[in-house]
Amino acid sequence: MPQGSQHARACILRTDAKAFALNSYEHEGIQRPPNIDRAIPKRQAEFFFGRWGAGRALARIGLPTGPIPVGRTREPLWPRNVVGSITHSHGFAAAWVCRAEYAAGLGIDIERVPGTAELTALQNIALRPDEADMIDSLCADAKMTRPLLLTLLFSAKESFFKALSPTVKKYFDFQVARLVKIDATDRKLVLELKVELHPKFPAGYRGNLNYDLIEHDTVLTCLSLC
Repeated sequence: MPQGSQHARACILRTDAKAFALNSYEHEGIQRPPNIDRAIPKRQAEFFFGRWGAGRALARIGLPTGPIPVGRTREPLWPRNVVGSITHSHGFAAAWVCRAEYAAGLGIDIERVPGTAELTALQNIALRPDEADMIDSLCADAKMTRPLLLTLLFSAKESFFKALSPTVKKYFDFQVARLVKIDATDRKLVLELKVELHPKFPAGYRGNLNYDLIEHDTVLTCLSLC
């Protein structure tokens, strides 16, 4: 389960897109945006399970469930005074929420190790040149294969992006953050900003993330900004 603010609550689901029916939206009272109406069934199912999990997570912090619209960069628009994050990937969905008085931002992400072609693309997005030299030694230290470690790094930077974005309010890519260390015993990971994104997030700011393996080839990462 995600760790961070003691006031945050999560809902993590196993999902089955094949068992999903479009009328589940109406049955559960979940708002379906127009772009989801036009989406393929897999995307319709992912969006549904993410929003369903978000509703359960909100209930766990004592708030009513309701519409969670989509922002201009596809981010979930949470109720006032709430921060949160949603993720879905390959049979899993998760939502993590907290009242804004207890956390400045939350980021959660689930990723499965992709195939060779997708792994190359993932590496090009997530891996900085100054991280490439340390990956092989980190594989040994963290007791992970290279594909799994690269997937973990991508997921960690995605969680980092999600947690910081509500404050930064502008696009930034994964190259702005550098992996500093991985603690395989406590399953913690540290990312450091190499540029200033916001007065609250100057160059040198470090995000301390938690991670877990929810299957042998599937990672979950999360970051709470207190």
